[in-house]
Amino acid sequence: MFQPFPSIFYKAAMDRREAQEIFLTFVNQLPPQASIHILGHSDADGLTASTILARSLRAKGFRAEAEVTRKGENAWSPSVLQKIENYHPAALIVTDLGSREDPLVPHLPTLLIDHHKPTGIPPGATLLSGYGTEPTPTSGLLAFYCAEALQTSQDLDWLAAVSILADLGDKTDFPEWRESRRKYGAKNLRETATLLNAPRRAGEGNAQPALELLLENADLAALLSDKRIETLRAAKEEYNAALAVARRAAPKFNQPDKTVALIVVNTPCQVHPVIAQMWIGRLKEQIVICANTGFLPDRINFAARTKLPVNLIDFLAKHKPSGAGPDFGRGHDQATGGSLVLLQWSEFLRSLGFLSYS
Repeated sequence: MFQPFPSIFYKAAMDRREAQEIFLTFVNQLPPQASIHILGHSDADGLTASTILARSLRAKGFRAEAEVTRKGENAWSPSVLQKIENYHPAALIVTDLGSREDPLVPHLPTLLIDHHKPTGIPPGATLLSGYGTEPTPTSGLLAFYCAEALQTSQDLDWLAAVSILADLGDKTDFPEWRESRRKYGAKNLRETATLLNAPRRAGEGNAQPALELLLENADLAALLSDKRIETLRAAKEEYNAALAVARRAAPKFNQPDKTVALIVVNTPCQVHPVIAQMWIGRLKEQIVICANTGFLPDRINFAARTKLPVNLIDFLAKHKPSGAGPDFGRGHDQATGGSLVLLQWSEFLRSLGFLSYS
């Protein structure tokens, strides 16, 4: 009988040893050569985490297969859960997609590896969380800790470094970043992080080809010389063109106190998080929200960022419109967002002090 940690198990500021203990407890209960399905987020952190886990588990004889979410999907999307059930895996690992109390696949041993603020844990699942640790390890770095526990982390350090760079930048003090920067060069790691993020940001939002490139290339040099990486470069060009247009959008301010700045763009590309991040450099006294009216049909997707000492997850919770789903206001304390239908978006804006979004 598979024994997960209790569903209430969660500890802030979990150290590396505890993370490895949780991972080994999960893996050691699986039969040899068991099939493990890995579901990851489509950004550079989720891609590298999924790759590290798949490679390290395969090295131990497991049949590990990995995929990433597509545009508009999350781990709880019915289409995603149905695909997982159709694969009939012996276990499921979900990485960089958050954690909430809603069920995933019933009776399937499930481990969540994540660094976002958890709002709950699925029934019967185990959560390996980096949230609450300072600095907070990325999902890719947590996956690297798991590979270390399996003694299969050799030649995977560059993947952890790309994960750290993509989510935390190059000023972080993790030793894995310092060593990999010296070993592989910051320029190569930065280029890799940018290219891996490009497919999910392009209009189609399909990062599965990026994951396949990571899984099929043994090291950083092989990846960057693979001819198929031109697909990622094309996605980057598409995204950059959309970003150039979006950067021309001007902010509007809520009334009467002008504490929230709203920027509205219209593109199928995922520019809204970057636009919000760009503007907080100039709008240091506001919460910045960038809304994208063209990302998904009949929905407004938005990103919220701030340099203020404000917990954005708590802030958005105070303004949550009726009927907003669990993806509203999840993620990081100062980097979050959501997706709303038009009526919910109008209610949200009125709560913030805006009369309209046009």
